[in-house]
Amino acid sequence: MDVGLANPHMGAQVREVLRNVLAWCPFDKLLCASDGVGISELHYLAAVLFRRYIARIAIDWVSDGAWNANQAKRVIDAIAHANAEWLYGLA
Repeated sequence: MDVGLANPHMGAQVREVLRNVLAWCPFDKLLCASDGVGISELHYLAAVLFRRYIARIAIDWVSDGAWNANQAKRVIDAIAHANAEWLYGLA
């Protein structure tokens, strides 16, 4: 599941979308991609919002004891790049 396209169009709601996706989807099936569609500003905004909100969610879940710091880093790395690298044979 690609969570990247929702980011520039949803504003602050992106946090809740990401939180729900993380709660229901296997982490190795998620990625954040821009698809190269639309104006460049949307790609920039999508990347900024993804980084901001995935970090906030991870901090919340580490604070709540749902994840430890290593798990949070592994999940973020997987969604941000490792899953796409594997899927497209780039790793």
